Amino acid sequence: MWQWRKSSRDIWQSYSDIENAIIEDAYHQNDKQVELDNNITIDLKKNIQFDSNKKKDNKSMEIRRHNNEEASSSSFITDRKRRSERFCLPPKMISKS
Repeated sequence: MWQWRKSSRDIWQSYSDIENAIIEDAYHQNDKQVELDNNITIDLKKNIQFDSNKKKDNKSMEIRRHNNEEASSSSFITDRKRRSERFCLPPKMISKS
């Protein structure tokens, strides 16, 4: 699982499933960089992400490859809850007769 540092505090945000797949594929192919749909470039050698469109004052953010087993319990619970919400069927409507 790939994550980027959300702020100077130790808060890490996970990439979406498709972004993770794209980054992981590039990582296994030993690519130096990969660009995501939202003009974010991931530099796999420097472990940073940056906006491809911003030339001046381009702020980079640290990224990391993180195993689920090593993830903190709070982020693990958040990810599990997010998956549960995404893959659960909507509740049935009960009509009162």
